[in-house]
Amino acid sequence: MRDLSVERLPDGEVDGKPVHVLAHTPADDPEFEYVMSYVEPERCVPLRTEFFESGRRLRKVLTAEPDEIKQVGGSWIPHRLVMSDVVQGTSTEFQIESIDVEAKIHRKTFTEAQLAKGN
Repeated sequence: MRDLSVERLPDGEVDGKPVHVLAHTPADDPEFEYVMSYVEPERCVPLRTEFFESGRRLRKVLTAEPDEIKQVGGSWIPHRLVMSDVVQGTSTEFQIESIDVEAKIHRKTFTEAQLAKGN
């Protein structure tokens, strides 16, 4: 199980929308020492997540398009996300065209060994 220390900070705004601000320090992530998430309370979806390197230097920002957050079953799913690397000036867009939130997936699928295989 992943260790995660989470702290709730004062609420804020992202693009004029109220958000809960969460700061977390992942214990087992060598790439990032600090992560801040800005979570829309109504749908419980992060609108923005900031990833900080050593020395709390902002490295990457993941944003969800609020108009592209759709309800699928009982869950709200962002269907368009953009990951930006603020140091390199690059970005990657993720677009979900379809999703099955009821799919049965065996828990062994997500072991480190299985993920390392790339299957």
